[in-house]
Amino acid sequence: MIYVTVGTDQHPFDRLLRAVDELLAAGRITGPAMAQIGYSTYEPQNMEWFRFADYGKVVSYHRDAKIIICHGGVGSILLALQHGKRPVVVPRQAKFGEHINDHQVRLAARLHELSKVVAVSDMNLLPDAINSARNSRMRIYTSNLATHLVSKYLEKARDSI
Repeated sequence: MIYVTVGTDQHPFDRLLRAVDELLAAGRITGPAMAQIGYSTYEPQNMEWFRFADYGKVVSYHRDAKIIICHGGVGSILLALQHGKRPVVVPRQAKFGEHINDHQVRLAARLHELSKVVAVSDMNLLPDAINSARNSRMRIYTSNLATHLVSKYLEKARDSI
């Protein structure tokens, strides 16, 4: 199963949902797929979806998914890492009205450099990123180690301000 999550930010993330939905429709990726669409206005036609779920349900989707495609939110990324998944991270971008700034872009790029995620900034590269993530295996991170990785990134970012 492919699990797509856009998190709980109030901004829609239609760009990601539409891209995955179109890839499924064209047969460029294969499901089944489930999407958590939050406040997005786009309603997928080629995968099941829901807006929000309780934490236990979200954890079960992360555990059961073969592929996780997510926004660049720390919580979504950490949960994927804790379940041994290398998520495909499509960061929200301010220029598309998906967030107020580009902090997700910077986080995704840094974690990509560390080979912890597959970061995608160009939707044309999404199918290759999904295949890359499908073929990779990671060790399961404890919450302490995953938190440590993100904390180190945040410390470095803070020091460069």
